[in-house]
Amino acid sequence: MTQRNSTDVALYTVLTLSIYLLFWLNDIRNEINEQAEDSTIPTMWWFIVPFGSFWWMWHFSRELERVSEQRIAYTDTFLLFLLLSLGGNLFFQFSSYFDSFSSFISVFVIEAVLSTTLLAIFPYVTQNRINALSGDSQT
Repeated sequence: MTQRNSTDVALYTVLTLSIYLLFWLNDIRNEINEQAEDSTIPTMWWFIVPFGSFWWMWHFSRELERVSEQRIAYTDTFLLFLLLSLGGNLFFQFSSYFDSFSSFISVFVIEAVLSTTLLAIFPYVTQNRINALSGDSQT
């Protein structure tokens, strides 16, 4: 699998408010599909469907484990995504406690940046694991 700078992946995820995360996931998905012809990772369109991202990530995690020959556990990948994405969404729950619209907007922007930063940990950790795998296969 392609080695990428994990810091860049996390930084781009934060700067684009998680849009880069979708492109990164799709790139990894395509690489898995190339390595495993019988891959069962569905299309990225499932991220639009409510709770579809969790179903998609379950399949992604299982296939990543299979392609990595069980060196990247699917439970670790899936639970990391689940906890960080749900943890980021908890920030948004507090926006409803503000009286004025301007304070709501400012808190909403701050919470969006904080939740995106929290979610950026996922591609950082996962890419580090993929890089370590790629380094093992090259030596």
